[in-house]
Amino acid sequence: MKYLSILLLSFFLFSCTNKISLDEWKELCPYEHRYGSGAHYIVVPIDMIPNQQYYKLGDTLTIRMNHSDTIYDLAKDVYFNILDFPFEPVNLLYRIEEDSWHSGYRDNELIVDEKYMPRFNSQVNFSNDMRGHTIYQNGRYDFEYKLVFETPGNYCTYITDQYVANVGVFADVENAEQDAIDFEGKCPGAEFFMCHIVNGNTYIDKYQDELVYLDTTVFRDNLGRPDGIDRAIYGSGSVAIDWRGMYCFTVE
Repeated sequence: MKYLSILLLSFFLFSCTNKISLDEWKELCPYEHRYGSGAHYIVVPIDMIPNQQYYKLGDTLTIRMNHSDTIYDLAKDVYFNILDFPFEPVNLLYRIEEDSWHSGYRDNELIVDEKYMPRFNSQVNFSNDMRGHTIYQNGRYDFEYKLVFETPGNYCTYITDQYVANVGVFADVENAEQDAIDFEGKCPGAEFFMCHIVNGNTYIDKYQDELVYLDTTVFRDNLGRPDGIDRAIYGSGSVAIDWRGMYCFTVE
């Protein structure tokens, strides 16, 4: 029933714009639609170098998003060849204490190459963030930056995409460039959801107290896990920890 309702909703939306029948749409989009959405859930893999729970003052952590243009779609369970997609990573870092949190970029050195056209935002409700543009060249996407640790504490990263961050009445206009990207197998009219997934250990199970604190004080009880994992801890929030590049660690 869930998948049928998605198809019917998609048919309603697309029939208004593309004038295609439900059968035509199903033929053009013959996939399973997991997670209650007709969107393409495209995976952006992240390497944390080195991947470890503990770092020393002065250590450097490299956060790298370097992957081919053959991209896995979590919702459709299919690999698509997506060329020249304008990814715009949004990167945040939280330092969490027992009763407070701080912007990790204020407490440590952030190094990012100007070729990624980085820009920086200061926020009140969220950590300061760094946004930039992924480079597409020779069939690969590339974006990376480094953190040199200067302040001890417990930290968690948070990484999403400008496409996902664009919400509200102007989102369609702001995301028009991305929505216009075409590729073989793309579902008619489908939007995108970027799933930033850390390769290897994320250590989030060892920092549940810190994540629950962020959930209640920053994310307004919207953090959660895919498929209802750890619902007793985080509830059923729509912001999936596993898909927002969360990686927790300690600097000693």
